Amino acid sequence: MSTACPTCRGTNRDAARFCKHCGTAIQAAPAEAEADPLQGLIGLDSIRQALVQLRTTLQGMKANGSGPRLSYNTIIVGGSGTAKSLIGDLIAQELQRGGRISKARPTVLDGNLAESLSNDDIKQAFGAAKNGMLFIDNAQQLIGDDGKAKQALNYVISAMDGSRDDTVVVLAGLPFGLREFIQKPESKNVTGRFQNIFSIPDYTMEQLAALVSHELGQANLALSPEAAARLEERCRYLAKESRKADSSLSAVNGYLAHIEAVAILSAYFRRAASDQVVRPEDIDGKIDQKKPIGEILADLDGIIGMDNIKGEIRSLYQQIEQQRKMAESGLKSERPANHFVITGNPGTGKTTIARLLGNIFEAIGMLSSGHVVEVDRSKLVGQYVGQTAPNVNHYCDLAMGRILFIDEAYALTAGSSGGA
Repeated sequence: MSTACPTCRGTNRDAARFCKHCGTAIQAAPAEAEADPLQGLIGLDSIRQALVQLRTTLQGMKANGSGPRLSYNTIIVGGSGTAKSLIGDLIAQELQRGGRISKARPTVLDGNLAESLSNDDIKQAFGAAKNGMLFIDNAQQLIGDDGKAKQALNYVISAMDGSRDDTVVVLAGLPFGLREFIQKPESKNVTGRFQNIFSIPDYTMEQLAALVSHELGQANLALSPEAAARLEERCRYLAKESRKADSSLSAVNGYLAHIEAVAILSAYFRRAASDQVVRPEDIDGKIDQKKPIGEILADLDGIIGMDNIKGEIRSLYQQIEQQRKMAESGLKSERPANHFVITGNPGTGKTTIARLLGNIFEAIGMLSSGHVVEVDRSKLVGQYVGQTAPNVNHYCDLAMGRILFIDEAYALTAGSSGGA
């Protein structure tokens, strides 16, 4: 079955919501899909699945009419703008709908107040959240510089033990410090009270584009095919820029997608459009286009000198390409780690080589993004004991699917000046 677009008369699948030819909205989404709040979890498939399972479990327990109370204390770890608060709200809604708690909205406590929170403050918060959820935001602030639980977190654990599951507790915080605390075996006296630990990675360029499209769809706007292609290039740039160690962007993840959606919506209305279709000219700002491998190798050949390194890189490319073809043919092949040490005096092109490697690895599918996250000792090594591991984890997170380039790596060796 096919559906004709009312604007361009192009044919589309019967279930299509937007024309693949011109982007015009063909039909509204089914009412039940729009009404299901879990559909708003863009790119969070594993968490959506967990909440669907929660819904199914609660429905079964409610129908059965008896049995033990379901515990659903949860820790959510994710960067800024990764929908941690939304997930907390959705958990509360599902628990309330399933009869586990009586309040659909959580009681919120800010972890930034950790230093001033007393045991009485925590007890009062639990009292306000009784038969509901206590959502503790900025939970990373409950962890001290030494990587141990602050007194406020100990008060929370004590209150949880005394609440007899009357209150569901959700801790939500940034990875820095919180993730390392969760992973420590000695933290089990805390983490053992939580049935779920959700870890949310930063959004990919594809997820950013999906979030922008979702927000535009809520404003009843569709993207023309050309605009959709430009949005991908725009989100490619934004994702790369947001992963830089010294990014100039004022927002990341979902907040960044929201800002971009508002900018596109504003441009659409400024040109007095009325067709509900976003055009490429509505998507302003810098873009980043993926380079084909031939163009990247031409850039490599254009570098003056460094013939030995250029030969090594071409040889590496041929080796990786051969392994890729073997894998596509069903043949087993060992995938090399491909870590490199590049030595040379200042100004000899070490960073340029690293960037070319990133572009090559992306072009042949080894990396999801070819950009380089550049750091040095000052970014990796902490100023006090316990800070270095979170620092390293943070920049490794930024470089996932990319290249982590450690400049002046000799400064990390033992005996160099500064702390360890």
